Amino acid sequence: MCTSVDFVARERHLSQIVVEQLNRALLKVLSQEYPHLSEVEIDYNPRHEAFWTVGGVQSTKNVVNSKNGCKWQMKEAKNSSDRLIQYSGHPYVCLRHQKQLASWKTLPESNNERLSKNLPRFKYDVRCLGYNTKHQHATNIPGHWPCVNEQSFPFLSIHSRAHLQNRPNSYGKHDTQEALDALAIKASYSLLLAHASYNGFNTYNDLTYPLNTQTIITNGQEWSFYEYQLNTLLMHGYNEVVNPKVNFCRGSPALSLFSEVSSTGKCVGFNDETFKQLLNFYANVPKLQRTMEELQPFVSSRLSEFKNSDQSDFIDKRLKHLTSNRPRHLELPEIFLWEKLYKIDNKSRPMEAKRRFFERNINPWRRRLNEYDEEFVPKPLRRNGGKNEAPNKIKFYP
Repeated sequence: MCTSVDFVARERHLSQIVVEQLNRALLKVLSQEYPHLSEVEIDYNPRHEAFWTVGGVQSTKNVVNSKNGCKWQMKEAKNSSDRLIQYSGHPYVCLRHQKQLASWKTLPESNNERLSKNLPRFKYDVRCLGYNTKHQHATNIPGHWPCVNEQSFPFLSIHSRAHLQNRPNSYGKHDTQEALDALAIKASYSLLLAHASYNGFNTYNDLTYPLNTQTIITNGQEWSFYEYQLNTLLMHGYNEVVNPKVNFCRGSPALSLFSEVSSTGKCVGFNDETFKQLLNFYANVPKLQRTMEELQPFVSSRLSEFKNSDQSDFIDKRLKHLTSNRPRHLELPEIFLWEKLYKIDNKSRPMEAKRRFFERNINPWRRRLNEYDEEFVPKPLRRNGGKNEAPNKIKFYP
């Protein structure tokens, strides 16, 4: 008996084949007329991950109850707080180019400020929508490592809509379109945010120029086209209300590329308008090319500080290790049931030696990066010829 998980996996597999073959054919045919398509870098099922902070979220009951006992926190117990968000996605295909897509002609700053104040705010915790919490390192990955190649600007990404099969029909007829719009906004914002972090922009260093990308959501038959422009990253704390800048997203409803596939393997009811819209996304020529000072205004002056190869290798290795989010070899200590009963809930063993972490006020979640087993280095390869000095334990000063 097939479950919803099987149908989702089947749709993703079939859509992956259609998207890859269609992308290969379009690049092959259009490259002669549009030279920028022969310069793109293609990523298949890349890691798109982004981390940011959202302000203006109402505090949950457990947070309010935890602050009721503290006098200096009683006033702020029911105020809005910031919520940490981590996005993780794997599109079918992502195209990158060395030049940036042209920005839109946005509204004047006064109109943007008025629009920012009138935008509706969702002030509830995201867990009420079904999202879960997870403990991991915050990651910003736009599908490639920094400083690897020049084709870094996101040009086009194609995502799956197979997850819509898990949404019941009782949500209403407009739920599908709202889910597609939400996915396009999250995927586009996360991709541009991760790319901006590679150029030195973050919560404290806002963007000095807009970033644009194109996003497509499809299952091979239904296609939705979106364009997104990232203007600001300040969404935490009071910036959620004060910041006059807004990010823009425009898109189309779901369009059918064909009605069905006949028994002979031919597409019946082919829609030319949907295919023209797909061609327009591929034919959109990226033209903007910025200097290094304009591209990375906050980090270009500090690149010269890391001239030593050991320093750059150390940073590169640590970055890739942290963003991999592999399970740490030092496992979290376990609290046994008898310890929970006799030592934590009922302190009935006062004369026993206090050796466990909860008896010594040690938080196992707060571990430093230097808490790991050193890598064994053979004696002929050791620098000082004697002690086992790990190559990743390098002391350097910029």
